[in-house]
This record gives sequence, structure tokens and C-alpha cells, in this order.
Amino acid sequence: MKVIGLLVGVFAMVIGGGSSWADGSIKDAPAPVAAGCVGQFSGYYVGGQVGYLEHDTKFHDELGTGYISGDDSGVTFGIYSGYNRQCGRLLYGIESDFNYADSDASLFDDCCDQINSSDMKWFSTVRARLGIVHQDNILFYVTGGLAYANLDYTFAVGDLDFYQKDDDTKFGYAVGGGVEFLRHANWSLKAEALYVDLGKEKVDYEDALCGIDCTARIGYEDDFWTARIGLSYHFGRREEVVPLK
Repeated sequence: MKVIGLLVGVFAMVIGGGSSWADGSIKDAPAPVAAGCVGQFSGYYVGGQVGYLEHDTKFHDELGTGYISGDDSGVTFGIYSGYNRQCGRLLYGIESDFNYADSDASLFDDCCDQINSSDMKWFSTVRARLGIVHQDNILFYVTGGLAYANLDYTFAVGDLDFYQKDDDTKFGYAVGGGVEFLRHANWSLKAEALYVDLGKEKVDYEDALCGIDCTARIGYEDDFWTARIGLSYHFGRREEVVPLK
């Protein structure tokens, strides 16, 4: 899958940079590590991120059998904020984000000039994070929680001169993982991948002008992968690291 290959490349780039950082500012002014739940990743943070996504949609004929599918890919970018608690090497926390995403998973059937489309404009998540801190400045984590997105559903049949567009906010779940490096005392760089499943939405259609009883019910089933990198600012005073034992 393209997005997985992209994430592997991002991880390799960030990990390669991590070894050079270890000779510089991380040793000079990293965050404190103390007894109890106080560590260099602890506290509030905000950041911005950019990435790539692959959007897939299945269009189910709810009045007949089978389904057709469409897909699209593109760039996404957004902002996020969160809070961490680091207890020794164990980290847990919560993070929320809001992201722009202009992807249009669509399919055109020329037999009757039919278009099915699911157009995503933005998505957002609220997720828990659980991780392990390695070498005092590297965090490996898994994450999961609520996801929701704005989608425009379009169903058009040119032969019947029919067109209908519906706007909806769909809810689902997000799961994934990533790695984060403290670059300076208050700055970190992360790379992560998320899978988002937005479930299924059914929409009814009726064309009173087609001359016969023209009705349809289509189920839209949306999911997507996204890989992204982010730059975070961690609030609070950061001092020299006391190595974890």
C-alpha cells in the first residue's frame, strides 16, 4: 500500500535525523526526568502536521445486490493539541486534531451517465495515546479513539436528468501508531499512520420526473489511511535530562 511505503520512508528520515540530534541540542537542553509521573514528554503541547491520505468508498445498492467502489488520494494538513503523563518509561495521554482533506472517491458509469461520489472536506479525531519512552528522548506509541468527517454525497444519472447532493458528518473510529523525537527542549518531531473507518450511511433517492417510479437507496461506506509528520511545541520549563534507570 502506498501510504505504508510513505510512512516507512518518513520513519527512516526521522530516525536518521535522530542520531544526529543526540550529538546536539537534546544533550544540551532536553526535558527533565524525575521520580513519579514527571518526564520530558509530560505536559500540554500543540502542533501542526502535513501528510498524505488514501480514501476508499463502497457504494452499495441497498435495493438490489452488490456494490461498486471508488477511491482517491491527496494531501492533508491540520493542527493538533494534547496532554501527556510520563511515569518512568510509560506514557499515556490524549490528543485531538482537525485536518483539511480534499479527496473525492468517485465512480462514473457511462452506461447511463451515472456518477457516484463521496467528497471529504475535513476530518477530526479525539484519541488516547499509550507509549514507551526510549533513550530519554524517543517515544514509540499506539493511539485510538473517535473520528468524524464532513462528506458530500453525490448521485447523478444523466440519462434521467437527475442530480442530488447531500452533506453529512459521519462518525467512526481511528487507530494507529507512530514515533516522536524531542528535537530541542520544547520541540519534538513525530511521524504517524492512522486508519479511519467512518462506517456506513444510507441515502434515499426519488426522481418524480422520470416518467415511472424511480427510487434508489445507496449505502456509502467510507474509510481511509493517512500518514503524516508533525512538529510539536511542549509547554513548561525543560531542563537537563536525568537518565532513566
